[in-house]
Amino acid sequence: MRSILLLCVLGIGIVVSLFFNIPSSTSTSLDKIISLSPSHTQTLDYLGLGDKIIAVSSFDNDPNYQDKIKIAGGLYFDEEKLLTLYPDLVTIGDIQKNSTSVDFLESKGIKTITMKTLSFQDIYQSILDLQALFPQNVSETTVSNYLQEWQNIQENPITNRRSALIVLSVDPVYSISTNNYLNELYAYSGWDNIVQTTVEYPIFNEEQLRSLPQVDDLIISAFLTNELKNISNIQRQIKAKNIVIISNMSISLPSPYLLSIIKELRIIQSSLTN
Repeated sequence: MRSILLLCVLGIGIVVSLFFNIPSSTSTSLDKIISLSPSHTQTLDYLGLGDKIIAVSSFDNDPNYQDKIKIAGGLYFDEEKLLTLYPDLVTIGDIQKNSTSVDFLESKGIKTITMKTLSFQDIYQSILDLQALFPQNVSETTVSNYLQEWQNIQENPITNRRSALIVLSVDPVYSISTNNYLNELYAYSGWDNIVQTTVEYPIFNEEQLRSLPQVDDLIISAFLTNELKNISNIQRQIKAKNIVIISNMSISLPSPYLLSIIKELRIIQSSLTN
């Protein structure tokens, strides 16, 4: 009699859980991921975890994930909307790590993983962290192939180096220092950044630009080509020999796909040297 009663109670519990869509607190599967950064989406895609993504950041423009639910916000995101999706895992950036929103998610029992993007080592560490979470989904071959490709780039540096000023914005003039992944990417591609500062994204006025040493190349992204007057002015101030336009917009996303972009940039750099 007691056994029958116990089975009835368990049966009612299961029905209630299904009816009200209550997520199981004992579930260890990570089948529903929310990516709060476009670069995280790229990394998940690279590792074959894209089919687990149920929502992405409102800043995410990846055409393969435009059918996903969008979560508004950056440092602070729409936590209430996020909760209604019952995610198993939320990827967060290092800048979001100390936000009250992350504390809120963890207080609700939602697993989060911090994915840093300041360097190529950070990108590789994120790959390892995700492999540890998804050992059945992320193959060791994918991870080892990435590491081998990255090591091959490091062990075969470009010998005919070129100096460069990398400009992200022209009004005001934003550049990059040696303290971020973009500097590392261009260094692997054969360019030496003339900006030596601990400030990640320094700003230059005209006087400061004129005080910079002459460079071989002024490097800009394709979306700045509508600022030709300002770009030409910057070129004159730093006496750059060439303007190099980078058309691959994925360069702005620190993800494993950057290794293929380095190959593209090396071809461009070589054509300028030769």
